[in-house]
Amino acid sequence: MLSAIKFKSFDGKVLDGKIQLPKGEIKGAFLMLHGCPSYMDEYGFYSNAVSKLYPNGGMAEFLASNSYASLRFNYREQGKDVIPDTMEDLTISGMINDTEAAYWELTRKLSNSDIPIYVIATSFAGGIAVKWVNVFHRDIKKIFFACPLVDLSYTLLKRDVIFFDGEEWHIHDKYISEMKERGYIISGGKKVNSAFANEAMLINVENEFSLLKCKSIIFHGDIDTFVPISQSRRIAKLFSDVTLIEYADAGHGFVAPWDKGLPEEVRLKIRAKNTNDIYAKILENI
Repeated sequence: MLSAIKFKSFDGKVLDGKIQLPKGEIKGAFLMLHGCPSYMDEYGFYSNAVSKLYPNGGMAEFLASNSYASLRFNYREQGKDVIPDTMEDLTISGMINDTEAAYWELTRKLSNSDIPIYVIATSFAGGIAVKWVNVFHRDIKKIFFACPLVDLSYTLLKRDVIFFDGEEWHIHDKYISEMKERGYIISGGKKVNSAFANEAMLINVENEFSLLKCKSIIFHGDIDTFVPISQSRRIAKLFSDVTLIEYADAGHGFVAPWDKGLPEEVRLKIRAKNTNDIYAKILENI
């Protein structure tokens, strides 16, 4: 059973979501956190129509067919047709509070408090998920990460917004000027204001993973050019409770990169093969 929902975050921001409940017994429930900028269906990864490529649909449909509920939602200022210029109120703290609100919305939809809750976090939501669990001390059974950006400062570093002078980090003068003039800059498809930039520097990835009390599994393509797999490899090497599953010749979103010169039909088949494998592995590791 699929239901569209609306709920409020901490500061009153109204969020759109969908909750998918299986028929009969609920074995567990998943909180699905999308990347940024993105939307609740995560471009078909979290929800998709049944087809030859996706015989069980997307992740939400697959989980429901195996007796697992899920809640997916749009983070603030985000949706299917979002553009950077409309992301007026985007902050990391806001997204963390959105996650907390979604968690409580999910628990209210479950039949009892003993149902285990899992998290799936994609791309930018990787760092959000870890920080949220630790800040609010949520009892999460396991976290599954998909091509996660666990170091949120990378969204600024990759685009040369920030630099390290040997002692401390700084924003380049040209971006400081732009931020003062317009109130924001555009980085990685996101409207980055001063609050967002400051918050991106405050999450210590290694410290956050050391505080986690649940096991986690990372799925990552080994030629991801948006979020380097080196981040995931480092975390998996440092922490025994983290398992890394790599996908060969896969980029961000587990698809073959454009520069491979493959026909679009082939690229879609590769993505479907990888994502269907992820669905199966999630079920195996619950």
